[in-house]
Amino acid sequence: MEAQTPTDGAMGDSATSGGAAPPPPPLSRAGGLLRPPPREMTPVFSVFMTALFFDAVVMLFLPYILTAYSDSPWGEVPRIAFLAVSMWSGLIFGLLASVVAERRGHTPWWFLAGHLGTFAALPLAANGMAEENSLMAKLIVFGLGMGGTLACFAVVRNYAPDGGNPALASNPYAPPAAPAGATRVAYRPGPLTRALGRMWHACGNIWFGISLLIAIAVAWHWGTWWEDWYGHKAAMTMFYNAWWYGLIQLAFTASLISATLRKYPWRVEQSGWIVTHVALTMLLIGSFMSYFGKKEGMMALREGETKSAFVLDTETRVQVFELEGSRRTKIWEAIATFDHNPKNTDVHQKFEVTDRGDKLFDIEVDRYYGDALPVSEKSDDGEAVLFAVDADILTPTGQSIPMELIADGSQRAIRELPGLTIGAMPLQWPAMVESLKGGRDPINVGHVVVKDADGKELVRRTIGPGARPEGKTDAPAAVALDFTIPDKGIKVEGLAWFDNFAIRTGTDVSPGLPRFPALIVKLSGEKGEERRTALAYLPDWSNADQAIGIFKDLRVYFEYLPPFPLESGELLMAYSPSTDPFWVMQKSDGERMTGELEEDDPLDLGIPLQIVPKKIYTRLNETTGWKFNKYEPERQVARLNVDGEELWLRLGGGGAALKKDDRDFAIRWWKTEEPLGFSLNLRDFHRDFYPGRREAKTFESYLWLDHPSKFKEDGDRLGVKIDMNHPLRLDGWRLFQSRFSEGGGEQTFLQVNRDPGLVVIYPACVVLLLGLVIVFTQKRHFLKALARSLKQHKATPAGVFLGSAAAVFLAFLSTLPGVIMIVVTPEGPLLGIGVILIVAGLAAETIFVNKTVSRWLTASNSKTGVAA
Repeated sequence: MEAQTPTDGAMGDSATSGGAAPPPPPLSRAGGLLRPPPREMTPVFSVFMTALFFDAVVMLFLPYILTAYSDSPWGEVPRIAFLAVSMWSGLIFGLLASVVAERRGHTPWWFLAGHLGTFAALPLAANGMAEENSLMAKLIVFGLGMGGTLACFAVVRNYAPDGGNPALASNPYAPPAAPAGATRVAYRPGPLTRALGRMWHACGNIWFGISLLIAIAVAWHWGTWWEDWYGHKAAMTMFYNAWWYGLIQLAFTASLISATLRKYPWRVEQSGWIVTHVALTMLLIGSFMSYFGKKEGMMALREGETKSAFVLDTETRVQVFELEGSRRTKIWEAIATFDHNPKNTDVHQKFEVTDRGDKLFDIEVDRYYGDALPVSEKSDDGEAVLFAVDADILTPTGQSIPMELIADGSQRAIRELPGLTIGAMPLQWPAMVESLKGGRDPINVGHVVVKDADGKELVRRTIGPGARPEGKTDAPAAVALDFTIPDKGIKVEGLAWFDNFAIRTGTDVSPGLPRFPALIVKLSGEKGEERRTALAYLPDWSNADQAIGIFKDLRVYFEYLPPFPLESGELLMAYSPSTDPFWVMQKSDGERMTGELEEDDPLDLGIPLQIVPKKIYTRLNETTGWKFNKYEPERQVARLNVDGEELWLRLGGGGAALKKDDRDFAIRWWKTEEPLGFSLNLRDFHRDFYPGRREAKTFESYLWLDHPSKFKEDGDRLGVKIDMNHPLRLDGWRLFQSRFSEGGGEQTFLQVNRDPGLVVIYPACVVLLLGLVIVFTQKRHFLKALARSLKQHKATPAGVFLGSAAAVFLAFLSTLPGVIMIVVTPEGPLLGIGVILIVAGLAAETIFVNKTVSRWLTASNSKTGVAA
């Protein structure tokens, strides 16, 4: 133990003269630092703890919390890493300056001189140097910290401390009063330093630490249940990444470090306890690194597809795109927070959508369902004709099957019933009603009729389709038609016959199935030539003024109304504005049945199956919405209000269209994409199955890896394989083979993870195991014998430290063969040998130090008379 005499030699002389009482004991040191009074921490460590947690809160915790769920760089890994490195650099330089100053009688607040670099870190980060010129920023921080420390060394070595005012009697650090002319040389902590010392000493109270540990355990337990109920994302945002959880962890870290520092100087017997506390501190530091920097998500790749980003599991965004023809341009996006807690369905988050600084509109989210089912409300008050039927299908066994048919311009049918196809169809032209009910003309037998402008019939000819060009399935058929109109001298020639005329393309969509018959003829005379198109279902349209050319006094009609083609056993429900809803069924014998379609009136089909229309809509107006199903996130939807217009968005869906100020937009709710910094191309996906089963035994992805700066010596890209037991580790990312899908082609799903805390957490687990082994196997015999031996030899603090380090190294050395075996052994059953070697090594080391070494130290101490 070192002692520092607070006054010069005159004090000692006066204390021994004239039989006066001996002076009070001088101010003492323990382990090289001032020994504090009871319930206080030594000043150097009080200053260190204050700076440590002030930095942690101001530089890391508060910026991260205040900018959470935003794209601010204060919450991104590069800036957080720079601030963390700056903080630890300042703490190391500051502690060095503080110790040197205090040992020479100066204030330990010289710590701030070595901490100058940390003070500069915040403005450097705010100016963007942490990302743009990280090396230069770190050099500036390091240089300022080293410069301040060297300045501290120069001052405290060349300038003796000033005694200042006499010490107060209440200050236990104060030396006894000195005679006149004596110079006071001992540092006396002021009220602030002493208050901090008491606070940090109390923070290290074991019951305070246990209380915080219980709080963390309760949060873990509750968070586990929360994840089970509401999913991983909810647990992360509500618990493990929440500000209050980080605050509890921060308080527990402070308690753990304070409990360790307040026992300084440490005894040899406490070696295992110290190692255990170091391991726990490393675990907490690793947890904070995970707290700030952990990212995880999924990457889906199809064969031949290349991606350089993945989607995060814990973050989503609302995005707005501007639509210009077929081009989509993303103009705005923001992080969504309304989906953090699936239990909360009534949410509120407001976004202001801007484009190049100009406000476009507001988006307000007021409803969120973690798992929702689509619902729709129907009414018969739509603006346009939209035919739909809701019906029940009654089977002979009494089973009722609900059926919904909506005809939005194309026939929709359900085909689950054997021998019966059911559909619905809107009829655009009145002639189709008669055609659907049976028509009046045989298939391929029609009439071309020429009339004058007054409607007088001039010529009628029966015609049919001829041959079609070979190999052209959509080409019209030829027509055998060639005659001259009497008294007109105008020749009529047939050019083409269409069974299903496509007006825009001029092709026959379904040759042999007359759904929209048409005829093209050529009129020729003295005035010239003219082509006419005659539509069977639209006679008036065919002879409208804009469809007539040079022969204005002639009208050409195509009278052809065949039965609308239906398959055997096909039931079609139809509606036209010119008639009431009806149904038509084609029987297997070719007979066509028809009847009126009325609500709650079963169709007279003549078969055991009954179809009962429940609701008939001719102008369907359908409002789509969602209803709550359960809290577990599966089908996530949100309701948005955009300037009074209500929209529903499904996570990962196609989005919703919006028109504002003659501009077209699309709003989408999507998972956040996180860039990897390199790209992967899936060149092949392979899987093996168990014999005779479709269950996958193994599946693996073969990829091309393209990195902007690495592997260039091997060419532009590197071939890699990812399977269930061999992930890809690169740039801090780990990519695991998660699952695969065969729907729409083979697709592999890679689980992507980056957890910077693991580089500290894994070693911390080893150190923790080491500390527990020392506590439970060495403390009772070996460490006590070693402590007595060091005391006998009057070891310095450095010698005590080396003795403790030797004890820890012996325990570590015993595990080294097993650790090496685990590292170098390939995957497989041989891994167990490494574990066996670790257990055997620890057992052998325990026996060796507690039997052989402890007995030798005890015998040595007995010879020199050291009490056991």
